[in-house]
Amino acid sequence: MLFIMDKVIKINSSTAPPFTVNQNLVRFTFGSGDVLNLRDSYMNINVTIDVEGEAGAVYVPDLQWKSANAYKPIPQNVSFVRNAFLQCARKGMLESLSRIDLMKTNLHNYTKSQRELYSEGYLRCSMIQNPINGEENTIYRQINKTGTIKSRIAKSVPVQIRLGDMFDICNAPEFDTEKAGDLTLEAELNLDDFEVVQRYADLIVDAFLGENDAVVGAKTQIVSQVKANTPSGVKNYVGQAVKIVATGAGGAANVDIDAIISGVEWNKSTNVWTYTFDRQWGVLTAGQSYTGIIVAPTAWTSASVEYDSAEIVMKTVAKPQGIDKIFYHTFSTEETNGNALTNFQRQYQIEPEADNVMILFPSADNRLNSTNTDIQSYRLRLNNENLTNEKVVVDSPLYYDRVAMLIDGMGHDLRNLQQNSGTNKGAAAIPWADVYTQQEMKLVQVGNPLWASDRTKLLQVNISATGGGVNQLVLYKTLPRVFEY
Repeated sequence: MLFIMDKVIKINSSTAPPFTVNQNLVRFTFGSGDVLNLRDSYMNINVTIDVEGEAGAVYVPDLQWKSANAYKPIPQNVSFVRNAFLQCARKGMLESLSRIDLMKTNLHNYTKSQRELYSEGYLRCSMIQNPINGEENTIYRQINKTGTIKSRIAKSVPVQIRLGDMFDICNAPEFDTEKAGDLTLEAELNLDDFEVVQRYADLIVDAFLGENDAVVGAKTQIVSQVKANTPSGVKNYVGQAVKIVATGAGGAANVDIDAIISGVEWNKSTNVWTYTFDRQWGVLTAGQSYTGIIVAPTAWTSASVEYDSAEIVMKTVAKPQGIDKIFYHTFSTEETNGNALTNFQRQYQIEPEADNVMILFPSADNRLNSTNTDIQSYRLRLNNENLTNEKVVVDSPLYYDRVAMLIDGMGHDLRNLQQNSGTNKGAAAIPWADVYTQQEMKLVQVGNPLWASDRTKLLQVNISATGGGVNQLVLYKTLPRVFEY
């Protein structure tokens, strides 16, 4: 019996790596007559983070979105892409999109639950802390918390961006490049909006005791005062650079020394954790002891990120069913500014076929979140007809009704009305209860489904605000399309 199986193909970017803030365009041409499963295909941005610090130590770096505020928004992988287009050889342009990062990042915070977003941690470009124990894991290091094998420094870590997250047509399970010709994808990356941050860096105070405070001899181990029944319950790992501080008694000298954890032993019957260090951190003679032993992670000297390469990973279809038409949505974008008006009124031209409008308000602090806590209410009129019979007050039942209608009209399921992107506060974790409560990360949007017409429509937008009023805003108009070979 002959088995025909799907295959996976990697195509490197035709633009030369490494990619930088000034060289941030990636371009791919792919297809070669294959039937592609675009829904399961993705783009990789391969990332290497180099760290300078204690020789032989392993630090835990991560990427975070830059923000003028101390609280940093949690980006999605698609946040790497600012603008992009997709075209095929025989049909021309399929989608040409601007401000993908703003739209898709905010949209994901409505269409994915908090647990869904967290469960994608093994793929995420920027971590979300563990809701149970506050642990901070990243894809850029492999952490070992038991034994003597040092944690691993990862190189060329792929940040996966689904093609379907960028382009709706790429949610198609079959695309025949023999009929349509090769596909060309070009993306402008937001490399200047990401920065390196150290995880596992928050202090651990009064968490350790000497294995015996008064035992005579050289000290190379410390027994933790914190008991844990799983490795996820501790924040120390093999290869971690730490500072050991202790107060000497009975004539013993005080301790203040840098060291590296070289081994971790977990007693599963008592849940006691013993740490061995790569050097002697103290010594006692008869009558001497240590008190106030503290072991705290140390910061690196410097860190830098390099975007080594980019590639498209395509899945081909061995036995295509044959799809002649692909129904999808694209969108057009209009960026404007409200100039701090508290009584914002403006009219926009909308394409005849547009079936939804979403208005987002890029944060002045981070440019990624749709955040404006000054907006109080809005009202939309299409061709002089009110789309609601009263003004829509933010966070009112009518507001949530419009959100649900818009998300459904765009072809998605509404799974999250927290309306907050979540945050990590710099290098240190914050309590899970505070991750989705920061006002700086509160999302707001204005939107409504639209009816189709045979001519250009006129959308009247009225927004009432206080304080700083309405500033930057971006209109996204979703446009239904049908692709036929």
